Amino acid sequence: MNKYWVGTNQYWHDDNNWALTSGGAGGAGIPTAIDDVFFDANGDNLIWFTPAFECRNLTFELSASSKFFLFEQGGIIHGDFLQEAGYFGGTGGGGYVLEFKGNWQSTGGTFAIGTGTGIDLICLFSGIDKTYQLNQTGAASYQNFSVTGSYTFSGTRLVVANIYQKISVTGTMNIAFGKRIDLDGNDAGFDVFTGTINGDGRFRCGYRNTSVMPVTGTISIKYWLFSLQGALAVLNPRTYESNCEVEIEYNSNGQIFRLGGSARHYFLGELTILCDEASVNTAEFDCASNNAEMWIGGKFDIYKDAFPNATFTIKFGNGIHVFKGTVDFYFSYTSISTHLVVDAGKGTIILYPTGRQLIPLPVP
Repeated sequence: MNKYWVGTNQYWHDDNNWALTSGGAGGAGIPTAIDDVFFDANGDNLIWFTPAFECRNLTFELSASSKFFLFEQGGIIHGDFLQEAGYFGGTGGGGYVLEFKGNWQSTGGTFAIGTGTGIDLICLFSGIDKTYQLNQTGAASYQNFSVTGSYTFSGTRLVVANIYQKISVTGTMNIAFGKRIDLDGNDAGFDVFTGTINGDGRFRCGYRNTSVMPVTGTISIKYWLFSLQGALAVLNPRTYESNCEVEIEYNSNGQIFRLGGSARHYFLGELTILCDEASVNTAEFDCASNNAEMWIGGKFDIYKDAFPNATFTIKFGNGIHVFKGTVDFYFSYTSISTHLVVDAGKGTIILYPTGRQLIPLPVP
């Protein structure tokens, strides 16, 4: 059954605020899990609820540009979510959950969940073989983001989801070609990661000295970017699948990216170093401090013109480093300040020559 908002007050849980037709008489009853809900130009501009709500499909029509959907507690949308206009957002949820079981699409308006302080509401995507599409110029912002189902993330915008606190993935996130998900905030990071992140797009982590990368889960997306946000970042050992290019991006002067120890880092695809900031004078890639080891299946690459004015230092330390692909340290010496320093340490560097049959080393 269709239910239209015609409210004379702001409360979702008021029978009189719902009609069976657009602009019709109220009294149609509070929406349930089998009802499709529509917001248009009719009714009070503020929609507020407590306790949690539920419906089947939920649509903010283009005429609902003045509507504000605000909540502190959670809810369940059993079907599809479509926002063409209006404002959809929480105000700090105290750990509540807003669950999307169907397709998610935004073509207009503002979608912003949480205040960024305290324990904010979790947006949970639990549908199977569903799509998430951001098809507008505005951003979609989340504090806590969880995928237990399987979703393909796409749309016309480059960054389809901005996540500022925690992400959990126990299902599958497929990020489409040319699209990106950003995990970036002072406390941003992973909560539970036992699922899969794949696709032809990019996952960007704003990586800090407090960041902790899980060792579980499967990372097989085309591009996985660690963007350094502090002076030092330490990476836990784990495996990145062979179709994944791991990118490490330096953004300010004096940053150190350090590999943690106790197990080997398996970059089964490529490992690429990035930086295009002329203000960077020094930068360091450090395996030595923790005696960390690398196994790189593809190219180990300092990207072309990555450090226009910097001294970039690589410290290999005392571990064993295996390079199955090429090692490509490209430096264009356009500045007298541009230097590459390689400290080999006392370890072992194994280079696989091309065109020869060798006994392969074990790979997890």
